[in-house]
Amino acid sequence: MRKGKLLMMLEEHINEYRLDANNSLRRNSHMNESVMESKEDVPQQVIDALLVDFVNYVGAQQGLDYGLYTKYLRKKIKSL
Repeated sequence: MRKGKLLMMLEEHINEYRLDANNSLRRNSHMNESVMESKEDVPQQVIDALLVDFVNYVGAQQGLDYGLYTKYLRKKIKSL
């Protein structure tokens, strides 16, 4: 798989995952040291920032400046 294709695939997956992240973290709390024991959700802005940072980190490790911003996630959701 080419580097750019990998990043595009990751971006597609985070767009699917991001709005269900809190539920997923709760479902998998046994795997993440019970980070979601409280009833409070992780703020959506924090989830988006972590996901975007991860994609950009993977890109940087591959020698690419992907330049994904959290605002791009919101734009894609609105256009659907």
